[in-house]
Amino acid sequence: MKRKYIPVFLVVAIMISALYCKKDNGTEPSGGDKTDLGQGILVNVNALYPDGITTLFVNEGDTVNIYITSVLIKAPQYSFEPGETKLIKVELDAVVDTMATVIALGDSGSTTTLKIIDSANNASKTINVKIVKQWADPMLYDYIGRLNGHAYYFSKDKKTWVEAEKICREVGGYLATISSGMENTLLEQGRGRIDSVWIGISMYLVDKKWYLDKWANGEELTWQNFTSKPTVPGIFWEIYFYMDLIGKWESWHEQALYYFLEME
Repeated sequence: MKRKYIPVFLVVAIMISALYCKKDNGTEPSGGDKTDLGQGILVNVNALYPDGITTLFVNEGDTVNIYITSVLIKAPQYSFEPGETKLIKVELDAVVDTMATVIALGDSGSTTTLKIIDSANNASKTINVKIVKQWADPMLYDYIGRLNGHAYYFSKDKKTWVEAEKICREVGGYLATISSGMENTLLEQGRGRIDSVWIGISMYLVDKKWYLDKWANGEELTWQNFTSKPTVPGIFWEIYFYMDLIGKWESWHEQALYYFLEME
């Protein structure tokens, strides 16, 4: 009778498998720590924050919506735990289960946290929440967001460039200045699909020469996004600039348009 030999490499493979393989008990793996899985919960994703925000700003006495994106396996089931219930309150939208409204109850300068829990995926994520002073009247302006310590708003009514510049100064701010592509993108996305929004730059005349190198608040023009930078006004006295639908800056004459308010 012939003897059958099992190759050595096969024996070694079997031994390694026995040592390191765990028995399958028919249940799903736990997926690790909830906080690790929380990386799959993204809050207010946009072009500026492709991985979502880590800090949410809410105007004092106001509300702000949060939109949650999940990259986890199961359909999410969200609930919320404010760090301090005396500072903020959270209400899940009755129709859209991935949206919630955060209500500021505390005074400006208050800070807390908000824990977002996804019970379906056994995951959670915690973001910071800061309540800031309500500078712009919410009846007149929509809050866009914050960047580098500045707050940006979109007007709800139309004004000429001169009127808008005057109003912005009266409320303690100025027509928006733009010094980076990130700032330009924030404003471009913040106004939605509304075209032609005044920004804080215009041509000015000194000793019979036209200049286009300063913002209305006195800042130097260091970054620009003109479709075509003019050296003299057009035949209709187009010396004021607005942002078009794709974020480019165009010159125009005095006409009532929406405008961007910036406040520090």
